[in-house]
Amino acid sequence: LEALGHTLIPLRPALVPWAVPLPWVRDLAGITLEDATITLDRQGHPSERGGFLFTHQGISGPAPMNLSRFIPREGKPPYRLLLDPLPDFDERALPERIRTWSLPLPSRLAAGLKPEGVPSHWTRQHLQETAKRLKAIVLESAVPMGYDKAEVTQGGVALAEIDPKTMASRLAPGLFVAGELLDLDGPIGGYNLAAAGATGWAAGRASASS
Repeated sequence: LEALGHTLIPLRPALVPWAVPLPWVRDLAGITLEDATITLDRQGHPSERGGFLFTHQGISGPAPMNLSRFIPREGKPPYRLLLDPLPDFDERALPERIRTWSLPLPSRLAAGLKPEGVPSHWTRQHLQETAKRLKAIVLESAVPMGYDKAEVTQGGVALAEIDPKTMASRLAPGLFVAGELLDLDGPIGGYNLAAAGATGWAAGRASASS
């Protein structure tokens, strides 16, 4: 495709889990959060919300995997991620919930987040510090995994060089480009399969009638 004059957006794996070499993360392997927010702690602060899973290697699930699509191309791992396991809770309202520990958190995760000592000795400062920590649990040294774990390839032929109705090349007559050859990717949820099927169908139909 490059030899025919097409622009190739650099390829990289996307929709991948993350390796996080922290002992406490490995200790939580198997724990899931139905709803969490994961943020890339750098300029721009891209974040994703959804299901979250601790694994023996790090973190996975829809939210972390979707976040891998938005890693800046100029960035270099490792990265610092911030996990919010309580995205529906306002940090300002959390101290009172922490005092009674009426929080929807898995017990193994909660055990490492509670303030030290007995609840009757928790000061307002302890409660506020815990609330702040709960809303931004730090995951240091996070590295996105490679193609062997990826669900899609990001990058490919620049979309401006393809007719979106027929998938025909605007540069090479008789050439049709579809699927992951295109610089086209979406989040988890069947969007990439739908894109592959739709562009393949359009290319096949157009090529058969050309």
